[in-house]
Amino acid sequence: MLVTFVLFLLANICSAHSLVRVSDYGTDGFYYRFNEIAPNGMVISSKPQLSSSNDTYDTYICTNGPADHITAISFFANKEGYVSKIMIIGEANDSIAMNNLRDDVFTILAILGVNKGEMLKFIDSWNDSDNANIRHWCSASERFIMISKNLNYDYNTFSVTFTAAA
Repeated sequence: MLVTFVLFLLANICSAHSLVRVSDYGTDGFYYRFNEIAPNGMVISSKPQLSSSNDTYDTYICTNGPADHITAISFFANKEGYVSKIMIIGEANDSIAMNNLRDDVFTILAILGVNKGEMLKFIDSWNDSDNANIRHWCSASERFIMISKNLNYDYNTFSVTFTAAA
């Protein structure tokens, strides 16, 4: 199952056109911060591993969650080393993986500096099933955080992608 996730991620990696990074952390800093605040022991068990590199991004992949219910997390680091884009993917018909993915989403939003009031806006938008693209201002980072949700019927996966704009 993990191989399918990784192949799907690599097959669907695309460049974000925004020049704004989503995080002021590099991949290692993001990994450590994620593990500090992750709920229910949903820590990333090993540091993100470099999986590909091109002129725009270095892509790092890691997983978290129980072996049969994992989510795969990709960090796209710009050439300055900052995380510019994040993608999480899980098996769509696995309710445990989907709960883990939801926890991953809110952990990532917290790391990005989204405050309680802003988090409520994200939650309201997230619960709106017709809203595949969410965009809200994050005061702490002074940028718009954008989330795209995607259900891929061919691979039976659900993915969430984080990007940013000024």
